[in-house]
Amino acid sequence: MRIAFISFEAPPDMLIGGIATYIGQAARTLMACGHDVEVFTASPQSGEPVDDGYLTHRMKCPLTFEDRLAFPKWAGAAFASRHAEKPFDVLEGPEYLAEAAPAKKLVPEIPLVVKLHMSATFIGQLNSPPPTFWQLGKNKIKAALQPLLKLKRWQTFDLSRMELAHLLQADVISAPCRGIADVTAQMWHLDRARILEVPYPFVPSPKLLAVPVATQTRTVGFVGRLEQRKGVVELAHAIPKILQRFPDTNFLFAGKSIESPVAGVGMREYLEAMLMPVKERIRFLGAVEPSRMDEVFRQMDITVLPSRWENFPNACLEAMAAGRGVVGSAAGGMAQQLDEGRAGLLINPGDVAGIVEAVCRLLADSDLRQELGRKARARVLSEYNIERIGKLMEQSYEEAIRCRRNGGRRWQVA
Repeated sequence: MRIAFISFEAPPDMLIGGIATYIGQAARTLMACGHDVEVFTASPQSGEPVDDGYLTHRMKCPLTFEDRLAFPKWAGAAFASRHAEKPFDVLEGPEYLAEAAPAKKLVPEIPLVVKLHMSATFIGQLNSPPPTFWQLGKNKIKAALQPLLKLKRWQTFDLSRMELAHLLQADVISAPCRGIADVTAQMWHLDRARILEVPYPFVPSPKLLAVPVATQTRTVGFVGRLEQRKGVVELAHAIPKILQRFPDTNFLFAGKSIESPVAGVGMREYLEAMLMPVKERIRFLGAVEPSRMDEVFRQMDITVLPSRWENFPNACLEAMAAGRGVVGSAAGGMAQQLDEGRAGLLINPGDVAGIVEAVCRLLADSDLRQELGRKARARVLSEYNIERIGKLMEQSYEEAIRCRRNGGRRWQVA
């Protein structure tokens, strides 16, 4: 098959987060399975294509949110031109910001797989503060008026409407875990039974696999963007309580800082202010190059990922590959990654006491921590390898092609 990906985030220039890691891993997995893959992505540096085993078409653009919203049109035009030159069998894009929608409009006959990463609509809900009493009242009034105005719930939000419309274009909707499939079906009132579960492929680097399981750094680490939905505020509340029981513990945060609950204050500054009384025990590394993540994991024994909700985070897979004792959120895909708690400890989102108890349990029991680390590493190698996930990806693309060829069922909102 000739398979195209459209994604603002992708290697080599846009290694922003989990979507970029997924695109690189997915492209290499499909190439290893014998398919021809091309990626259409953005770059702040160059508009020239690059061949790194698969062809990447780069559209030079700045990194503002406005340019990200414009990217789908640029990528769609580039895709349509390339498709006319050398046709593709199937196209995949994320539901996030409906990045493949213009390409589908220009080439309506192309079979389309929409991959669920996390919609901008859902991320906005997770990062928003809880509604006030007055906001709840206004929402109830709006909900009551909508039938009179003949408006659907999603039509009051442009991003929400755009992402839903793109989902309805799909021949196949593919989810990396049960959690995101359930949330998406509920949010958009879609048929959950039709959403396919296809985990991300993950081939850990030899450097991650070389990290010794039996480290004794007395350090607890967080890896990922410093943002509210990642649970870093809850972790900060837990740290003083952990130090009361294990005062020689250190804490490390590795990741880019973005907005905090206070307007105009970055999350790193917000956390530093919260943790000022114990600042000698805290380190912030900032953003770390993916090729250096093994160095970060060597500095910690325990990785805490207490997200309010998470899809299928690569940070968890990396920590598992590095043999860390992982404390992960039970909300979303981490529960599946950690084998429902058999390859790491699970805590409920927002549960500060749960974070404290889980971290202290691993600090007190290095044998348990190392046992979980070994199980986590073995699980990554057995469950998310090229052979297993490559076959599932192939099946999802074949289903999209079959659906398009047969004029299959269109997605409808219930």
